[in-house]
Amino acid sequence: MCKQALMNAVRGGHVDAVKVLLASWEEFELGKDWYFNHYGKHSPYDFDELEALEEAVKGEEKEIIGVICEKTEDPRELFNWAVEQDNLQVFQCVYQFHGEDEMENVFRAMIDAAGRGCLEIVKFVMEECGAELAELYECDLLFRCPLVTAIEEGKRNIVDYLYEHNGYKDASFISALCAAAWSGSLELVEMFFGKHGFDAAALDRAFASAARGGHLEIVRHLQSLQKFEQAAIDEAFVSAVSGAQMEALEYLCAIEGYTISAASLDEAFQNAAGSLQLDMLKHLDSKGGISRRAINSAFECAAIESGILSERRDVQVRVLEFLVNKGGVSPEAIDAGFSDATLRCRLDVVELLYSKGSISPKLVNKAFQEAAKHNCAEVVRFLYKTELIQSKVRSYT
Repeated sequence: MCKQALMNAVRGGHVDAVKVLLASWEEFELGKDWYFNHYGKHSPYDFDELEALEEAVKGEEKEIIGVICEKTEDPRELFNWAVEQDNLQVFQCVYQFHGEDEMENVFRAMIDAAGRGCLEIVKFVMEECGAELAELYECDLLFRCPLVTAIEEGKRNIVDYLYEHNGYKDASFISALCAAAWSGSLELVEMFFGKHGFDAAALDRAFASAARGGHLEIVRHLQSLQKFEQAAIDEAFVSAVSGAQMEALEYLCAIEGYTISAASLDEAFQNAAGSLQLDMLKHLDSKGGISRRAINSAFECAAIESGILSERRDVQVRVLEFLVNKGGVSPEAIDAGFSDATLRCRLDVVELLYSKGSISPKLVNKAFQEAAKHNCAEVVRFLYKTELIQSKVRSYT
């Protein structure tokens, strides 16, 4: 009911009603008896400020927009909304009332704006807070460089503006060079190198970034600037695998005089497993020399369930099967993967590891109990059919 009252007031353009509804407890002299949020306010009502703001913007109710921005209990949320909508008016309004106390959130929003291509918002922050921004750069307190963000997101208009108006710190140019190499902008790579110059270590990093992005034109350009040593090519090799760039990988392997180091091959193999790149794993395996330690670590990386989308689970099973079939995966790692799959109701992984590993009856019984506890019916049925479940465990579950 209260929420609807606010929306009706906004739609009707009733400024005074909106002010009353958004008033904090402290304005009613009741604040001391109520919990205060981070901003020292607590509204008597539970409103969706963003919904009200959207309605006010839609209805072009400028005065109501101002009231909402002033009374908000979470300026950060409104800054973020303004950036998402690329709405300079709302951003300026929130800044007017809360900017001085919310500098960290202002700069976080600016970085987001740089990545989204919101040029007017970026300009506004630079014009209003340029000195504070420079101070953060000097103290190394800025969590991320907006110039680098704009390069990575391909927002050239933002890149040009920030570059021309000193919206960066000098130390960030190495990161900017690497971002340009990764994103595939040869023009920016040439511009940064021509105007600033970089040492061998910086070019090594850019070389790896270009390989990770699969941009062979930039890889070749950087090769024209310096001869890369074994360690730099190794780093680029691992980066190409992490970026799933098969063509870049083959290009690096074909560099005259280069031989993949055993350590880099192992690291790349583990990275490919962790990102479930089955074709890349097979390709790396064809080069020979993968250590048993790397195979075991690769299995552990691939078995990690967190963050795997349902459509990728079949790929995960194929990767695990490939690694187990290679040999080198320890019984302990298989047992751990089996137990984890049981807890997560992953019947496909349970079936695979049971068929490939030497799962002990004790572990099967323990897994049966855990599966029953977590209502994993399919796993319970499968484990029951193994005929390894003890009668006392059956009765317990």
